[in-house]
Amino acid sequence: MRVVGSTFKQAKNAPTVKPIYLYSILLDETSNTYKRWTSWAGGIEFDGIQYDHYPITHGSFRETISGKIQKSKLEVSNVSRETQALIDNNDGLRGKKVTITQIWFEYIGDANAFISDTFKISDSLITQNRASFTLSSPLDVMDIRLPRRSLTRVFCRFRFKGNECAYAGSESTCDKTLQRCRELDNVNRFGGFPATPLQRQSFGGS
Repeated sequence: MRVVGSTFKQAKNAPTVKPIYLYSILLDETSNTYKRWTSWAGGIEFDGIQYDHYPITHGSFRETISGKIQKSKLEVSNVSRETQALIDNNDGLRGKKVTITQIWFEYIGDANAFISDTFKISDSLITQNRASFTLSSPLDVMDIRLPRRSLTRVFCRFRFKGNECAYAGSESTCDKTLQRCRELDNVNRFGGFPATPLQRQSFGGS
C-alpha cells in the first residue's frame, strides 16, 4: 500500500534535495509496538517520531501497470546481534508489517512531504553479518513461505533458558552461537542447523 503526502511532489522536484529513508517494523499490533530505524547518520525525527540510526538498506521498488508495488528486499546488519535478538523474540518477523518512508532533508519539518510503502515480511535469511528479508505486498497472502521459523547454521533460534533451550546452569547470558552452546555443555539442545550449506553473501551489495 502506497501513501503520498500532499507536498511530496513539490519536495521531490526541488533543485537540490537529500533523500532520507525511514523504516518502521510493526512488532505488535495490540500494543502498537514498533522498531524504527534509519540509515541517516545520527538518527532523525520526523512528524514527532524518532528513528534511530542503524545499518539498513532496501532494494529498488517496481510498480505493475495496476500500480501494485512488487516484492523488494530489506537488509539489516546483524554484526551486533541486535537484529538476531529481534528476530528470535518475534517469530522470525514473518508476517510483520514494514513501512518504508522516503522524506527529504530540506523538508524535514513538513509532515506532508513524504511517500511511504507498506509491505509484509514473507521470508528471511540470517547470517553472521546480516539479515535479509523478502518484502511482499500485504495483499499477497498466498506467497508466504513455510516453515515460519528461519534456519541458520551457527545461531540458535531458541530463547535462552526457555523450554526448548532448557539450560539450567548459572550463566546469565548467551550469544546464541554454536560455540557458546558448547561452552555451556548444552550442544544437544542447540537450535541451529550446522549442516546448512554456506552461502556467499556480503552486506549492502554483491
